[in-house]
Amino acid sequence: MSDLIQNVKASFEQVLGYAPSHIIQAPGRVNLIGEHTDYNDGFVLPCAINYQTVVAAAKRDDNLVRVVSFDYGNAVDEFDISQDITFQA
Repeated sequence: MSDLIQNVKASFEQVLGYAPSHIIQAPGRVNLIGEHTDYNDGFVLPCAINYQTVVAAAKRDDNLVRVVSFDYGNAVDEFDISQDITFQA
């Protein structure tokens, strides 16, 4: 298991108090040409880069989603998925 995955898992457990049930990892990529043209039958040239996104997740028994950002000092935000979305200026 990579250091990043271990750090994200440990951060999740430290902040939320329980272990994640899922660890999801996706490679980063850049589009050298063809941004938003692939679904219009255009040419694209994406390539993987040496960065990745790692998400740790676990099911809750309520409608609350809590998000913790490892890269921002374990900053926490939360929202209720049963509430209407309110926009802030």
